[in-house]
Amino acid sequence: MIASQFAELNNRIFPKLQNIVETERGERNGRKKRTYLHKTMLTKLYSPDQTWNAASVDTRYVMADNIAMNSPLPIKKRDSISSASGKLPKQGISRPMEESDINSVNIMKAQGGQWLQVAAKLTQDPVFCSVGLDEVNEYNFLTALCEGIVAVEDENNTGTALRVNFGYLDKNSFGVETPGELTLDDIERVLDAAAAAGDVITTIALDEQRYKALRNTRGAKEMVANYRGQTFTDTSTLPVPSSSAFDEAFKDQYGDIDFLRINRSCLVEKNGKQKSVKPWNTNRLVYLTTTMVGKLVWGTLAEKTAPVAGVNYRTIDEYKLISKFRTTNPLTETTAGQMMALTVIEGVDQIYCQDITEGQEVNTTEEAKDTTDVKITVWDTTYKKPEFITALKAYVPGIKSNASDATVIKAVNSLSAADEVALKADVEVHKAPASSGA
Repeated sequence: MIASQFAELNNRIFPKLQNIVETERGERNGRKKRTYLHKTMLTKLYSPDQTWNAASVDTRYVMADNIAMNSPLPIKKRDSISSASGKLPKQGISRPMEESDINSVNIMKAQGGQWLQVAAKLTQDPVFCSVGLDEVNEYNFLTALCEGIVAVEDENNTGTALRVNFGYLDKNSFGVETPGELTLDDIERVLDAAAAAGDVITTIALDEQRYKALRNTRGAKEMVANYRGQTFTDTSTLPVPSSSAFDEAFKDQYGDIDFLRINRSCLVEKNGKQKSVKPWNTNRLVYLTTTMVGKLVWGTLAEKTAPVAGVNYRTIDEYKLISKFRTTNPLTETTAGQMMALTVIEGVDQIYCQDITEGQEVNTTEEAKDTTDVKITVWDTTYKKPEFITALKAYVPGIKSNASDATVIKAVNSLSAADEVALKADVEVHKAPASSGA
């Protein structure tokens, strides 16, 4: 590693890299410029020991009691505290300028090329590396916000796999009544659960296509029609509402809630092959009380404190170190970008999520065998139906004792993941052998 043969030119360019990168962010793709939600939804935090941590306090505010004079004050239980922590991972990217590219710059210089043309050629790779580091942060952030987990697998990564779990709570995790379908009733259940815990949802983050599918549901069409004062019947054909009409009617119905529609792809390259990946799971919705959801934690790189003589360096956005140097055999000018950073999700006790693939369906095979309707199959296990419904009433008080299998299954699907686990434990003693026939 030796000094770049364009070191003098790089010394003129590198001090301006921050402005060049910011200009690139604003101009790329015109009005549809590349977005980085991690830059607006996270605050930067420097970590001198190169570690990160995220603590979450599961707080529910309860009322004080009315007490008699001279009485001791009632004691309330303390909040539970959970935390996650670890060492910051390192990310890196490099791009070589080979002999043919080097010659192109030399020819431009020899022919008296304009400084702006030469500068544009030499800034392509530093910008490329800076954007590449932004892309990995955006991918990790969207995955973390959506799933509660950062998961970088070997399949899409050259280097070391990464997995970080921020601990989304089971009590805040929900499915849908009918697997594969999202309705306004499903959303309302999550909003009600949040409200019961004292949390006010302000934003629902979801995939762009899932948002379009939601607008296309009968419930969405009727909600907008009601908001507009239209008269209709169950058989009336209603148009799909525009996004603005739907959002306006939704706010009128459920309060001042915004939809954060995610339509983001990232390009990964491994072994010279590129493919597009989407960090947001199309089947998941995330409900937020605030759009400031955590920290971009970063540390100081070893090469930052011990720079190599002759190498051109520049720091972008405080945490990205861009360098340019030359190697031989063959002659190569390399631009490198590196950082130690992690997008950390905090306050998970106030984050709610919903997966539309999660939910049970009626086992029609077993139901057909059960001609006396005394059994029900849930979680691939057969239970005594009367006892199962009795246990279910602790979680869904309105369920009727003579409810159909379909109604019972929908009630189970309406529970949070934590309540579903608890119900499963409650009915363990009520298992019944599967029906053998009519």
